[in-house]
Amino acid sequence: ARQEEKWIVDEIQTILKNRIHPDMSELQKVLIVHDYIARTYSYERHTEGSPFAVYTFMNEKHGVCMAYALLFEKMMEVLEIPCYYVIGKAAGEGTEGHAWNMVQIDGHWYHVDVTWDDIGSIPGREVRYRYFLVADEKMRLDHEWNENHYPICTSTKFEAFHRLYDGCVVNTRVYYPHPGNGHLYEMNLANYPLQAKQKLSVNIQFCFSINGLLYFRNDSHNRYLYQFEIAAEELTQLSAEPVIR
Repeated sequence: ARQEEKWIVDEIQTILKNRIHPDMSELQKVLIVHDYIARTYSYERHTEGSPFAVYTFMNEKHGVCMAYALLFEKMMEVLEIPCYYVIGKAAGEGTEGHAWNMVQIDGHWYHVDVTWDDIGSIPGREVRYRYFLVADEKMRLDHEWNENHYPICTSTKFEAFHRLYDGCVVNTRVYYPHPGNGHLYEMNLANYPLQAKQKLSVNIQFCFSINGLLYFRNDSHNRYLYQFEIAAEELTQLSAEPVIR
């Protein structure tokens, strides 16, 4: 319905206005949208409205892969970043179809499957990047699609993302717990090849950012909530109770 469509567009513009700045790179914009959808919505077939519809997805915060992919596509459209809605199949889903996206960054196409990157049901983790900016060769391992209908994706430029989880973007850098030792790491998105360096030697979980400050659960200190001022490299305890989520 036109009223629903207008609400969707207005809501998307408000969401993006609060998170996206014009001077951001295409990579930053795509990463922020990917994380926003994975952290905000969850996979669920049983909804009051249609679980396939973006309107239901945005209102009830639940839906299926079609809703994830359509919302991602709509947000890319508003940001004027080339994007396709991809129809295919995925391993473990039987004969049912699956939907995800292809997005273009700096002239190269990549797969993005936000549904499969939404892992909020796993304790201690909310979002991963295994299916973020993936080439055809890797995507073929567990996804099928009619390759004659879509652009080819050959670039492996962003493979450094694929083992990460729970990242957060601050300016041109992404901060995340190292997948091996759980320490706070930093990756500069403006430099290629992408390289990571350790920022803190404490174990962290639930890393997120507000106004340029990092917040996380410090698993090296009783799972308390901590704040990290990046520029000053100042670590501050904010609570004396364990953080659950």
